[in-house]
Amino acid sequence: MTVTRVTTGTYDPATGTNAVTTSTATVKGVVLDFGAGVSMVGGNTVTAGDKRLVLEAAAAPDMNDRFTANGKTYAPVSIGEVNPAGVTVFFDLHVRSN
Repeated sequence: MTVTRVTTGTYDPATGTNAVTTSTATVKGVVLDFGAGVSMVGGNTVTAGDKRLVLEAAAAPDMNDRFTANGKTYAPVSIGEVNPAGVTVFFDLHVRSN
């Protein structure tokens, strides 16, 4: 799976825009369907086509990240962290296809 991170830099008054940097990395994760009857995750409505993305702890996702797996690109709707005793084990994301 590939994660694309878009970082917005400082405002440049000469161009009237912010500098944007894009980087990609390969991360370990799995895209899953939500179980039958799941309608809300983290206060967000699960719509048709939404998926669950379980992501390795080292990846530390951001809401602006885009994840590509199996030819589809997904954007986070919500990000959960499983961290018993303060140690991140994995991230559990609700994602939506772009």
